[in-house]
Amino acid sequence: SFASSKQKATVVTLPDSVKKIGKYAFTDCSKLVQINIPAGVTELYIETFIECDALENIEVSAENESYDSIDGVLFTEGAKSLILYPRGKTAEKYTIPDSVEKIEISAFTKAKFSSVVIPDSVKEINDFAFEKSALTSVDISKGITKISSGVFRDCEKLESVKFAGDIESIGCGAFESCISLKSIDLPDSITTIAELAFYNCDSFKSVTVPKNVKKLSTMAFAGCDSLEEVVLSEGIEFMDYRAFSDCLSLKKINIPDSVTKIGSYAFSRCQGLTNVIIGNGVTSIGHSAFEVCLNLESVTIGNGVIDIGSRAFSDCINIKSITIPDSVASIG
Repeated sequence: SFASSKQKATVVTLPDSVKKIGKYAFTDCSKLVQINIPAGVTELYIETFIECDALENIEVSAENESYDSIDGVLFTEGAKSLILYPRGKTAEKYTIPDSVEKIEISAFTKAKFSSVVIPDSVKEINDFAFEKSALTSVDISKGITKISSGVFRDCEKLESVKFAGDIESIGCGAFESCISLKSIDLPDSITTIAELAFYNCDSFKSVTVPKNVKKLSTMAFAGCDSLEEVVLSEGIEFMDYRAFSDCLSLKKINIPDSVTKIGSYAFSRCQGLTNVIIGNGVTSIGHSAFEVCLNLESVTIGNGVIDIGSRAFSDCINIKSITIPDSVASIG
C-alpha cells in the first residue's frame, strides 16, 4: 500500500493527473529526499512536507502555473512567496532570491544553515518562519516592519540580531528560548513588545526598552536568567503580568515616572535584585509584584502610589529600607 511504501520512499514523482496534494500526504516520509511536482498541481499546504526531515529537493515542473522551485526550494509562481526550504538541506548559508516579498509560515523551520541573507524585497516574514533553525546571526532587512509570532523561537544558536529598518512590533514569542542571544539593540521605532517576546533568553545580559513602547506584555522578558541591566525609557506606561519575573541576575531597577501600573508578579523571583526605585507616576503596584526577591534591600516608592497589592513584597527577607508615601490608601 502507499501508506507503507511511502515510509521507505526516497524519491517520489507525482503523475500529471494530480491537482492537489493534501496536508498529510507525506506524513511519516522520514526517508524522502526528493519530490517532483507536476504541472497540474494547483493546491498544496504548509503541512504537506512538515515532517519530511530528510527532504533536500522539491522540484516543480517548469509548466506549473501555481508553484516554482529554485535550487530545490519551493515558491509560489514567480518566486514571490517562499513556501518551504527543505529541512534536509545541509548548506551553511542561504541567500533568498530578490524576487521574494513574503516568507510563509514555518518556511525555514529546522533549517540547518547558520546564516541567511534576506533581501530588501522581503516585506513580510510570517509566524514561526525560522523556528528551531541553526541560525547564529541574522540581519533583518529594511523592508520588514513586524517580527511575527515565534519567528525565531527556539533558535538555540542565535547570537546576533540586527535591524536595518524601522521595526514597529515584536510578536508573541518571537525570540522565545533563543538561549545564546546575549543582547539586542531595539530601535526607537518599536511600539509593541508582545507576550513572551524574549522569554527564556538565558544569555541576555542587558536590554534597553525603547521610548515608544507603552506596554511591556505578559512575560516579555521573564526567565532571562543572565539579565543584569534593564533600562526602561521614559514613555512606558504599564508592565504586565510577570514582565521580568525570574530574571535571577537583575540587580537594580529604576521605574520611570511615565509608568502608571506595575502588574502582578512583574518582578517576582528576581533573586539578585537589591535596589528598586518606583517613579512618581505609578499609582498601583500589583499583587506579588516583587515577591521572593530574596536579596532586595532598598525600595523607594514614588508619591503617586495609591494601591499596593497583596504580597507585593512577600518573602523579601532582606529589606532594610522601604519608604511608603502618604498617597497610599490601600495595602494588601
